Amino acid sequence: MKLLIMGLEGAIEYDPVDPTLSIRIISSRYRDIDDKYHLRESRLYTKFEYEFDDVFPRNKREIASGYKLFDEDLAKKVITDFQQNQKKNTTLLVNCFRGLNRSPAVAIALNEIFRLGDNTGELKRKYSEANWYVYDMMIKTAERLNIK
Repeated sequence: MKLLIMGLEGAIEYDPVDPTLSIRIISSRYRDIDDKYHLRESRLYTKFEYEFDDVFPRNKREIASGYKLFDEDLAKKVITDFQQNQKKNTTLLVNCFRGLNRSPAVAIALNEIFRLGDNTGELKRKYSEANWYVYDMMIKTAERLNIK
């Protein structure tokens, strides 16, 4: 499966050429911006949207301020949605606002869990700023689901 990791700008300009599973990660902090922009309309898309912020459980101040933390329930939803829809798609597009933290974490985890074909080590080096809490939660959840 072809793997694409993008920020919002790249994702809204992307024009799919083959069946594409899109995972859009929106932020409670930037919801007003995220709501203004949408992926191009295309019958080639299978679209999913998840909301969580680029925060970590140790940052209690951000969580107390209303930031949405990625959790095991959300990880399970992402994994099962992907698992149920991966076969009918040849491309996976994962995007968040900047394409640097949340979307690489989700994409790298899905690549590793489902053996999508990209080199996980290279992806980890390329996206060194990925949210490793999100990545770890995805991997642990897949193990609990007996997928990995």
